[in-house]
Amino acid sequence: MPCRSRTYQRTFTGCWRCRERKVKCDRFEPFCTPCRKAGLVCSGYQRNLVWVSADQRTYRHNGRRFLEPYQTWKNQPVLSSDELDGLISGCDIGCQGQAHLTSCLPFSAFRAFLESSRVDARIPGICVATESEGACGGAIPIVGNGISVENSRENSAQDFSSFCDIPQDQSLESAPAAGLIGLSIPLLIRAENRITSTQASLFSVYLNAVTPTLVPVHGAQNPWLRYPAIALHSSFQEGRSHLLHALLAHAAFFLGHRGYNKDTMFALGSKYYSSAMAELRAYLREGSTDYIGLLTTVLTFLLIELSRGSTQSWRHHLQAAWSFLQHQQKSKTWLHSSDAWYVTQSFHLLKTGADSAGFIDGNAAQNTEAHDNSDVLAQEVMCNPGYGWTMGTSSSVIETIADINTCAKQLEASDADGYLATIPLRLTRTLMRYQREVFALSTRLDYLVQDPEHLHLQAFQAATVIYYYQVCDDTTPRQLSYLVTTVLDLLSAFFEVCGGSFTLWPVCVAAAEAYREDDQAKFVTLLERVARTGRNMSNYMILLRHIWDVRRSRAAVEGRGIADTRVDWREVMRELEMDLLLL
Repeated sequence: MPCRSRTYQRTFTGCWRCRERKVKCDRFEPFCTPCRKAGLVCSGYQRNLVWVSADQRTYRHNGRRFLEPYQTWKNQPVLSSDELDGLISGCDIGCQGQAHLTSCLPFSAFRAFLESSRVDARIPGICVATESEGACGGAIPIVGNGISVENSRENSAQDFSSFCDIPQDQSLESAPAAGLIGLSIPLLIRAENRITSTQASLFSVYLNAVTPTLVPVHGAQNPWLRYPAIALHSSFQEGRSHLLHALLAHAAFFLGHRGYNKDTMFALGSKYYSSAMAELRAYLREGSTDYIGLLTTVLTFLLIELSRGSTQSWRHHLQAAWSFLQHQQKSKTWLHSSDAWYVTQSFHLLKTGADSAGFIDGNAAQNTEAHDNSDVLAQEVMCNPGYGWTMGTSSSVIETIADINTCAKQLEASDADGYLATIPLRLTRTLMRYQREVFALSTRLDYLVQDPEHLHLQAFQAATVIYYYQVCDDTTPRQLSYLVTTVLDLLSAFFEVCGGSFTLWPVCVAAAEAYREDDQAKFVTLLERVARTGRNMSNYMILLRHIWDVRRSRAAVEGRGIADTRVDWREVMRELEMDLLLL
């Protein structure tokens, strides 16, 4: 009797992380138990399709092919270039009003992005009709998340995603951005938790236009791509919409600051902002705490205030979040997932940046008085090698800035009490190393051949050296001119290379010491570039121009040259009562 060969259909069980580690997975969602106990990030259960060649025997551990290449396109007609271009353009124009369907092929068609690495300023105006919660119309696909949402009325609002010509980084994979986190978002959701077409369009704006501006170099590792999925998960499954409404408010204010239907967008943003605030307060009164949802919502409030150019409101949100984090030090919730860690380190970065301003305002300064960097939160957050990446810097730079803040406070206290303060040897060595690296970089011929992340980091290091001499020494602008020029050249090259969103701290710290008119004009140009990303920079412009005016006036009164006249920008900020966060 001939022997029959048995064939088995191999099934995929467990998350990719457990499969890589060859351990049994319980498939618990959103994070499996083995990964959670091991302190690892659960990579999810979705099928990752990868393209393989016909003679390829192996492929990456976290990817699965669906068909052999020749089988994928077997019996399919070969399209001409014109036909292919027509199909691609049809995906951009004719997709509105069609339900989103998941493709079973290795490739999916997504909304096309411009190849340019800059924000396209030619976005037409947006006119939003009044939302209607009545009859159901067609479904509008949210770009990148694979969820169809209910339309309140046919053509009741325009699809804002068509106006978001923000390019994705070339390193981004074709997988949906929201799929970067293994959350189970049901396709069938409760009717009361469905979102309208206007909300869906604002969500698309946030995902495709706002998130790239929240990190210096946008890429697949951008943590802000993950929080929209968390917001949908919380809203759809748990009925908690405070984070979702906060993200929608951020998107609306973003459009308003870009000049699209300002009154309508600002009114819509204020509506969702108030709604998110009320929902968050009600949620906190219940006594239960969602670490990621709570902190991300407060962080979004803070970013909204920064985008509006607020001079004080942002500090109230930082106070609340920092107080909450201090109570979480024993539980160490930030170690439970990468999302929790990212939002925690964001507030730690913001706290360090806020301390560098030295703004004293009664209760605000008292309530935000931080524990020193030896506390549990600072140690365990800063030890991660990814610390500071979202701000284009490193843990070494942020730790150095924190040490400079401490030294500045000690020097002020020593002047008042009459004792001599000393500079730590570690800080001195770090600053000397930064100066050597900056000098070596400034002697190179072409900044444009450098990696953009390295350019941004070097700008931060040069600005850190400037900041030390500003608050801990009596150095004049003339002595710092080479560092100011280096920061200016590095950030200009950074923008030319990748068109990213550079952090304000090195810009403002260096610009405060600029005394040549051509350098001042270049710094104004940098701030104008930031304003084009949807942020109100008027107060920052006022601060810098006032610093320059004070230096000219003081130089004339004292009979000194402008380059030899020191001005403490922190004192100018206090005189103007501008509590600005330089981040």
